[in-house]
Amino acid sequence: YGHKIITPAIEQSGVKFYQGFLKAFFDSDGTIIGNLKKGISVRLSQSNLENLYSAQRMLSRLGIISKIYSNQRGAEKKLMPDGKGGKKLYHIKSQHELVISQQNIFAFKKMVGFFDEQKSQRLKQLTQSFKRLPNKENFLSAVSVITAKKTEDVYDVEVPGVNAFEANGLIAHNCGEQPLLPNESCVLGSINLAKFVKNKTIDWDELKKTTLTAQHFLDNVIDMNRYVVPKIEQMTKSLRRTGLGVMGFADMLIKLGFAYNSPEGIQIGEKIMDFINTNARQASEKLAQKRGAYPYFKDSDDYARGSAPVRNVARTTIAPTGTISVIADCSSGIEPIFALVHKRKSIWDKDGAKIELLVVDKQFENMMREQGIYSEEIMNQISDTGSVAHNENVPEDLRKIFITAHDLKPSDHIKIQVAFQKNVDNAISKTINFPNSATIDDVKEAYLMAYQMGCKGITIYRDGSRDLQVLTVGSKDKSAGEISDAPAPSSVEPRQRPAVVVGTTEKIATGMGNLFITVNEDKEGLFEVFAQIGKSGGDAGALVEAIARMISIALRSRVPVDIIIEQLKGIRGSNPVWHNGELILSPPDALGKALERYLARQKELNLVWKNGNKNEKQSAQEVKQALEEKIEPEKNESTKVTTHKVPSTQNQINLCPECGDTMIYEEGCVKCPGCKLTKCG
Repeated sequence: YGHKIITPAIEQSGVKFYQGFLKAFFDSDGTIIGNLKKGISVRLSQSNLENLYSAQRMLSRLGIISKIYSNQRGAEKKLMPDGKGGKKLYHIKSQHELVISQQNIFAFKKMVGFFDEQKSQRLKQLTQSFKRLPNKENFLSAVSVITAKKTEDVYDVEVPGVNAFEANGLIAHNCGEQPLLPNESCVLGSINLAKFVKNKTIDWDELKKTTLTAQHFLDNVIDMNRYVVPKIEQMTKSLRRTGLGVMGFADMLIKLGFAYNSPEGIQIGEKIMDFINTNARQASEKLAQKRGAYPYFKDSDDYARGSAPVRNVARTTIAPTGTISVIADCSSGIEPIFALVHKRKSIWDKDGAKIELLVVDKQFENMMREQGIYSEEIMNQISDTGSVAHNENVPEDLRKIFITAHDLKPSDHIKIQVAFQKNVDNAISKTINFPNSATIDDVKEAYLMAYQMGCKGITIYRDGSRDLQVLTVGSKDKSAGEISDAPAPSSVEPRQRPAVVVGTTEKIATGMGNLFITVNEDKEGLFEVFAQIGKSGGDAGALVEAIARMISIALRSRVPVDIIIEQLKGIRGSNPVWHNGELILSPPDALGKALERYLARQKELNLVWKNGNKNEKQSAQEVKQALEEKIEPEKNESTKVTTHKVPSTQNQINLCPECGDTMIYEEGCVKCPGCKLTKCG
């Protein structure tokens, strides 16, 4: 009594509890003020500022963003009723306010609202007075002061599946590619090393010329770029950090005739990066003579050592090159080739079926043809694994140099990284590819080796370890005897489609784009589902349409809708997103939740008709409005992010959502070798 606080247990509860708690909180201490002309806001007043911060976090988890204004009314002494018919002088604490405005009022009305009938009706009337939705708000926090206080343990956080976690009411995603100062950015560019091999030798003169030009170019970009945030512009121009790097390293080694994991390959990697780093610095020194050193140079270690002034605080990095290496048609960064041959489904025949094409590494195909041994049969064999390490149809001299990611030991990957890292100013993007059978000890050994060899960081990926995957079908076929003993299934005749059906269409945000779901019913109940995502003709759209058709045929065949919902909900995709306060795992998950919401709304509609429309005077428009007001979130849905036990990943494959090809993991990024889809830059 007298110490009303929002405890951690309250914040760790679920959506339903949040809604009930916040409704009561706003009923007690909340107000609605303003009008359409001056602006409308929902406000929560408290003397306990921490309670407002907790409420703000809870609201943000429901998709409602708010602002807090401290000390709106200062502390004072005031005569107030004493409960005995008289008055007494009371000390009134400072009052603080949480304010919800603009579009967030509509989110508040939908997700929270009021129990109090008077406040609820006022909010409803005010929101209905808008002719269009209010503008979205920008939320910026100004840091007034940073003070060293104490030392705390800091932990790395990873939540499998969503690959994100809740941080002070915001959804945060892990990223650690490039260590930067606050508000700083880095201008990246990569040289295609495969272009500098002539007659099995490296053209050092041409590489030097390109390096000098590239460094000059990146420095120009810093000045020519249009910055959105002034603080980022100020910090970027104060340090002028560039990230000149490389790609096509694996292709270069093949042209030189060396294996990726050979001693020569490691030596070439170290020599190449030393050469580029040295020349990039020379270019930066020349620019400093003409244009001046970066503004903070006198605060640097270089200045303290008496080194020549440079234009850029750092010049080189090894960045992920997922997209630009596709454009340049070369291997990514300093990574090995992932697969020499893979299959791609991309062309339709006259009957509308997709034709499977073999995609072969350009250099491998040329060398096989030069030796007169190229054939579709051999390429099909190689496509099963992507590697030629144990393929006797490929000559030994080619097997030695055409090394793929899974032919390498973890130590091979680490040695290459160490070789490049010696001469890189910034960070390095490098991935160790583990087979599905890799153990915890295997990973531990790799991490320890990277640590002992002084790596700045290392990324590992075990095949099939991503939680967001599609299961392959096993080969456990029943015997002929088992099949003959099984009773013949009874036939089911789907009910015919009437000329007119009724339903609703809902728009749901998913990781693959906006999904439009139409649910129709006939006199028996739910009848069919239509779903559309993206442009017509895309693979993602085709898959969503196929799922909707299967749902429709199941509904028309009188399969209980609860069973359909149970099968759809919880299916994870490659990019879960938040939509109206709930996590949408994938388009199938969105379909399941849309069906569940439709059923919930129908129950509410039935109640409206039963309780408020017995005299049949209530109009159809009023019924529709009552239906829309009763959109409820997921039952027992919780916004608390938890870590789940990683399931067995045997027989699991990453499939591209666009073309269906097998996804690969390279340079810390999932990408498709078929249609080149990538989640990274």
